[in-house]
Amino acid sequence: LKQAAILAYEQLKKNLAPHVYYPIPNTVGMWKHETRPTKFCLCVDDIGIQYHSQNDAEHLIGALQQYYNITIDWKGTAYCGMTLNWDYRNNFVEISMPGYISKLLK
Repeated sequence: LKQAAILAYEQLKKNLAPHVYYPIPNTVGMWKHETRPTKFCLCVDDIGIQYHSQNDAEHLIGALQQYYNITIDWKGTAYCGMTLNWDYRNNFVEISMPGYISKLLK
């Protein structure tokens, strides 16, 4: 369906509204909680979460699990086909796509 993305977006809005998560105006795919500092970025079927406590993360996870089957990568090493190598000590993330060029050249 051509309108599948908008239907999924509207369904997500409806599902997360009782948990007070809402899309951030003037952004594409960015969401936040009304009172918690939690934010997340939704891209197709991947969600990257910025959270400040385990409780905040589990609040969003619990809300999502009520409606969707999800898998969790607590280390945040994969997002949208990219590999993320976090260096929190130096405030740095290395982003790579292993095998991408070799796949293109085949």
